[in-house]
Amino acid sequence: IKKIGVEKTVMLTGDSKKVADAVAQSLAIDQVYSELLPADKVEEVEKLLAQKKPKDVLAFAGDGINDAPVLSRADIGIAMGAMGSDAAIEAADVVLMDVKMPIFDGLTASETILSESLAECVVLLTAFNDRDVIERASKAGVTGYLVKPIDQKSLLPTIEVAFAQSKRLAQSRHETQEAQKKIQEDRLIHKAQQYLA
Repeated sequence: IKKIGVEKTVMLTGDSKKVADAVAQSLAIDQVYSELLPADKVEEVEKLLAQKKPKDVLAFAGDGINDAPVLSRADIGIAMGAMGSDAAIEAADVVLMDVKMPIFDGLTASETILSESLAECVVLLTAFNDRDVIERASKAGVTGYLVKPIDQKSLLPTIEVAFAQSKRLAQSRHETQEAQKKIQEDRLIHKAQQYLA
């Protein structure tokens, strides 16, 4: 992950110190904080936000209900869709969703997440480069698509582009709604003027 520009990695976990240290060492995590409650995670993220430079971005990836407060506080919150709780997904800016999952279909879940506005951005992960899946995902509003195995160099740029595209789509939807509202108001004014004339 350092190869793609991430300067510092920090692990915040509720797991025991022994487990957290072993995982952090195996993944070459720079700092690890273990045995944290949700409020403790928020406190640590607040410290990290206070330390970062103005142009730095603090991203947080989480998968459970205990991560929801931190996902919403980070500059970019990333929910891991396969294991993510509804609270984590709703708090996240970006949802990483695997297409094939043991209990349900990730594409259908993505459609639901986007249609119900639970998250603005979904990046699909799949082992297959399937045109039908890509078209269905695109129609649902999915803005990122990665084929496994995922190249480390493409993960962060894909998330950044998908997030930016989601923001543009949200702005476009907002502008369209405002324009439709204005048209409706103009029609009502025109009808009122005709009635009064």
